[in-house]
Amino acid sequence: MSVLDEPALPTPARDSIFAVPRRPASVPLLAADPELASQLDEVTAATARRALHARVVRLDTGPWRPGERSHGAGGIGLLVLDGLICRSVVVGAERSSEILGEGDLLRPWADDASEAIPARTEYEVLAAAEVAVLDRSFAERLAAFPEVFTEITDRALRRARAQAVLSATCHIKRVDVRLLALFWHLAERWGRVTPRGIVVPVKLTHTRLAALVGAQRPSVTTALKRMQQRGVLWREDADRYVLGPSAREEMEQLCLSSDARHLRLVHSAE
Repeated sequence: MSVLDEPALPTPARDSIFAVPRRPASVPLLAADPELASQLDEVTAATARRALHARVVRLDTGPWRPGERSHGAGGIGLLVLDGLICRSVVVGAERSSEILGEGDLLRPWADDASEAIPARTEYEVLAAAEVAVLDRSFAERLAAFPEVFTEITDRALRRARAQAVLSATCHIKRVDVRLLALFWHLAERWGRVTPRGIVVPVKLTHTRLAALVGAQRPSVTTALKRMQQRGVLWREDADRYVLGPSAREEMEQLCLSSDARHLRLVHSAE
C-alpha cells in the first residue's frame, strides 16, 4: 500500500483514544496540532492556520508499505495526527522497534539501509492512523512561519531523544525494569489515569515487546508474570496494559548504578 493510498477505515470503537476521526482530505495543520502554534502570537497564528493546510492520508491497521516515493525534493515528511505505528529495523533474525504516535515526524522513504550492514525497515499500523503529508508545497508556505518550522524540527529531535533513552534501557540487566521503563514512556504519552491504575491502550504482543526492549520473548513473558504478581504491570486484554498503583513506587525506588558501564538499575536501599 503506497503512502498515497487512502483506504477506508472501519468505524472505530468509541472508547478508544485512538479512534481516528474522518478528517477532510486537507486540513489546517495548526488546528489539527495546536501545539505547533505555541510560539506564535494570535494574529500570526490565525494567518498560519489559513496558510498551512496539509493533505491527510488515512492508514488502516496492519502492515504498511509506504513505498519509495519521496514526494519530490523539498518535502519535510509525514506528521502523525492520530493512531499508532510501529517501526522496526530488521537485521538478520533480530529486530529493534519503536512506537510512533500523535506528533511524531517520520520520513519512511528515507529509511536507507547501511551499505555495511544488510537491514530492512518494516512498518505496521497498530491503531488506525492519520498522517499529514508535509510536501514541498507545504514547505514553501511554511517558510513564512519559522516558529512553526522550529516546532516541527523539535518533534524529530524529541523522537530521537526518546529513542536514545529507550535504547539505553535495553542495556539494563533486568528485563522487568526495561519493561517498566518502556511502559512509563508509553504512559507519559498515551496513558489514562483510572481507579485501578494507568491504562496504556497499546496492542503489543510479547514478541513485539521483546523487540522494543531488546530481550527474548520467553524472558518478557516471565518478567510480565512476575510484575503482575507484584501488582506493577499487567495485560488487561489484547489492546491495553495497566500500570498498577505500585508501579510508581517501584520506579521511584530505582536509580542508576554508579557503575555507568553496566547501566544497571538497582534499588536505592542497596
